[in-house]
Amino acid sequence: HAGPDRGECRGDRAFTLRLATPEDHEYVSSWAAATFSWGDYVGEAFLDWLEQDHSAVFVAEVRGRAVSVGRIEMVSESEAWSNAMRVHPEFRRGGIGSAVGAATWDWARKAGARVIRLAIEDWNEAARGQVAKAGFRAMGDWLWTQRGVGDSSPVPEGNGGMREIGRAHV
Repeated sequence: HAGPDRGECRGDRAFTLRLATPEDHEYVSSWAAATFSWGDYVGEAFLDWLEQDHSAVFVAEVRGRAVSVGRIEMVSESEAWSNAMRVHPEFRRGGIGSAVGAATWDWARKAGARVIRLAIEDWNEAARGQVAKAGFRAMGDWLWTQRGVGDSSPVPEGNGGMREIGRAHV
């Protein structure tokens, strides 16, 4: 990406798109931590992302603060993974997230991506609408599952007992 792009979101808030720097870490981490009920991983991973050659992290800056962030990673020569798209709560629904997304996807295209994939929680209607408007289409649903390991693993006795294989399956 050659340099900063300038834009304006709803509410006459001018912003600048640019590559993230280590100086953005503390502020982005402070507001991104409240993204989900469980917190967020952006603060933990942010500095590591900046060191990776096969990815880029973009931010939108308003009045000297990074109020939106997005990451793109080349996972093969022709495929990119888009993740960590976040917008500060005070700046949501104003177009900044879409601008950051477009910057990351443009970076991936220039890096050789022929396809970009991403994942969005099914309840996140705003993000789903944003990527649909950008031309993405839903390819499937994820089913979240988990299983204990070690001492917390399910045991046959607690799960209705051992299953007997029928004669037809022996």
